[in-house]
Amino acid sequence: MDFTGRSVIVTGGTRGLGRVICRTFLDAGADVVTCARNAPDGPVTSTDGTREAVFTTADVRDPDQVEAVVATA
Repeated sequence: MDFTGRSVIVTGGTRGLGRVICRTFLDAGADVVTCARNAPDGPVTSTDGTREAVFTTADVRDPDQVEAVVATA
């Protein structure tokens, strides 16, 4: 799977399954933006630690915050 040059948005990407999904896309070359209501416990990185997702605080129930996440990507 090659996502080089593509942007991906992952909601809830700061822990658990969302964090694994972010890491998978980072490993596949994607530029990842993730959001959650609370900041992560440390950066969300690729398996080898060379790539990092961009994090923004957002509540997906708020359309203005969702638009801000999309603009970040």
